[in-house]
Amino acid sequence: MYKKTDPLFLLIKSMSQTEKRYFKLAASVQRGDRNYLKLFEALEKQEEYDAGKIKKQFHGERFTARIDTTKNYLYRLILVSLESYHSGKSADQELKSLLNQVRILFGKELYDQCARLLRKARKTAEKYGKHLVLMEITEWEIDLIRVQGYQGKTEKEMDKYYDGISAANSRYLGEKEYEHLSTKMFVKRAREGNTRRSADMKAYREIIHHPALKAARLSTYEACHHYYTILCGYYFIKNDFKKAYKYASEVVALTEAHPHQATERPETYVVTLNNLLLCQYNMKMYREMRETLKKFKKINYGPQLVKSKIFYIVHEAEMHICTDTGEFEKGKKFLGSAIEELGKNRLPKAFRMSLCLSMFKIYFGTGEFKKALHYLNEMINEPETDTRIDIHCFVRIINLIVHFEMGNNDLLEHIVKSTYRYLYKRNRLYRFETSIMNFIRIKIPGIINEASLILAFRDLKAELENITEDPFEKRALGYFDFISWLESKIKNKTFEEVVRERSL
Repeated sequence: MYKKTDPLFLLIKSMSQTEKRYFKLAASVQRGDRNYLKLFEALEKQEEYDAGKIKKQFHGERFTARIDTTKNYLYRLILVSLESYHSGKSADQELKSLLNQVRILFGKELYDQCARLLRKARKTAEKYGKHLVLMEITEWEIDLIRVQGYQGKTEKEMDKYYDGISAANSRYLGEKEYEHLSTKMFVKRAREGNTRRSADMKAYREIIHHPALKAARLSTYEACHHYYTILCGYYFIKNDFKKAYKYASEVVALTEAHPHQATERPETYVVTLNNLLLCQYNMKMYREMRETLKKFKKINYGPQLVKSKIFYIVHEAEMHICTDTGEFEKGKKFLGSAIEELGKNRLPKAFRMSLCLSMFKIYFGTGEFKKALHYLNEMINEPETDTRIDIHCFVRIINLIVHFEMGNNDLLEHIVKSTYRYLYKRNRLYRFETSIMNFIRIKIPGIINEASLILAFRDLKAELENITEDPFEKRALGYFDFISWLESKIKNKTFEEVVRERSL
């Protein structure tokens, strides 16, 4: 994801190699001045947009005096080329093209040909559940009847057309109501992250008890998809992973029973599989995770963003399995390509944060604390408005542990104070976080020997185990395995050894 500077530069950088080749072939056959093609190739070679270099490269050429006009023309030409390249590659594009052709034929009074195309369009629209398009198709069918003087039609037959419009509209509105509820749930989750107390569930309970969900109007694919996704999301947020897994499996089964929907909207299928994967991860179902990852690897269609998300999901899942089972050295084999992908800066910020957290865990597990701290700082320095509040808060708690491991005792007092202020301002001072900070702020300075340190670690471990009896507080262990870390200190073993033992 390049810096948001020049729109033309960003558009060119978003193009795949085949899209660029298609554009160049189309542009090469055009007559006249093709300065825009020179400009395209120059921008294509730039890593960061540099207007000065462009002017210097084409110094003396007449089109530089009207560079903005040339850029605007090139921008429009690329969009036309992309539209042509992708035409017919999705149901939406196919239907748009068919209805444009109907409009042309209607203007030429070729009504039989209009009717033939409308039949084809209706078949596609019904297959993909395109209710708005079905209403438009029906309106065209009524227009065809009207211009031919309603020949051979009865009032009851005409009623069926209008009943069809009403039915399609009702299905569309029902789907949108479910979609709205789903959006409300996941916008809140994206902003706040994991719930850490029962009271935080109130807004989610209001969604789940909405009359529309109680009615369960599941007459279409989209309605079913949203319905099961909402239930999966609710139970996942509630920490009831068994029920969340049940509904995640329902959504995957639904999508795979309609494979054309997965092909039409690969990004939705990827999210659906990821929801299943997250449930499996939280239930320690590593064998099932492997099977789900195979499905991701079979998705070889969709735009670059879908491919980037698949890369992120697969790599993070593999690292999750390694960090959960104590195979940190094995997890390092995924770091090279993960670092390379982070360098390309194509992933959404929420995904980058999550990937950095996984990379931190790998390096912490291998005892490479400087490298672990690097990825921790990457997360700390990320603007808070762009990512989940819970991750921003918890990386600051983990930061205390890393500095403790590195022996930065002179910094700890300051870091604890700044962390306390940060969490207090955001109303995120939960019992778990408070215990960690009190341990470092109050108990550590009073340690006089190794025996008292071990005793302090034992006390903290018992305290955290008691706190995490609360399923909402237990979510804290999802960010970092504090219990295994404490056990490693008590037993004088490596963190890696303890995690491996506890996973057996």
